[in-house]
Amino acid sequence: MLTIEGVDFELPQMGKEPKMGYSDEYVEKTAISGRIIRIYRGKRYYATFSYAFLTEEERAQLNDLLKAQRKKGYLNVSISQPYGKDGKFEGGAILELNNDQTRFKWDSTAKDFVWTNWSITLKAVAYDNR
Repeated sequence: MLTIEGVDFELPQMGKEPKMGYSDEYVEKTAISGRIIRIYRGKRYYATFSYAFLTEEERAQLNDLLKAQRKKGYLNVSISQPYGKDGKFEGGAILELNNDQTRFKWDSTAKDFVWTNWSITLKAVAYDNR
C-alpha cells in the first residue's frame, strides 16, 4: 500500500515489484590541496514505483502533490506491506517523477487516452543534525 499525502497510489504497476531499500549518502568537499573528499553522512530510504499507465485524473493528482511539495518541501508518505522487509516506511519524503519515456496512447481497456511508462521515486527526507 502506497499513500502520499492521503492519496492512494496503489495503481497497476509494470514489470517487477517496486525497488526499495537504503542507499548511502555522501557529501563531497574540496580540500585546500584540491583533492575531493567524500564524507559519509548515513543512509537514506528510497522506493521506486513503475506504473504501466496513468489516467488524466491520476496525473492531475501527481501534479497536485508536486505543487504541495514545492510549498512544504516534502510530502507525508506511508508505505506498508506486502513489499518485504525494506518496504515499510512512514514519514517525510521527496517525490521525484521520471517521465522521460512516457507515451500518450488510447487504452481500449480503460476506454480513454492514458499516459504510459511512469516512474515515481520517493526518497526519505534527510535531516541535518549538525
